[in-house]
Amino acid sequence: QITASDRAKYNMILIGNKDNNEEIKRVYDIGTFIDKDAEGMVYLKDIYSKKDILILNAANVSDLNEPIKQLSYLLDMIL
Repeated sequence: QITASDRAKYNMILIGNKDNNEEIKRVYDIGTFIDKDAEGMVYLKDIYSKKDILILNAANVSDLNEPIKQLSYLLDMIL
């Protein structure tokens, strides 16, 4: 469970979709930040008091392998 305090303090990486991740659904509900059909990695800047959110989004959870691989690759590049 993500609290209002968490949203104000932390950047987030959310994995799933609006049907299986309550926080992704919340982001969809508060604005038009995300194309409703978008899949893969979605980066949202300055959400929740200037915090950023990276969403690994897929209609089917089994389709998350590719976005997770992409994220792993990016993390390897910066670490």
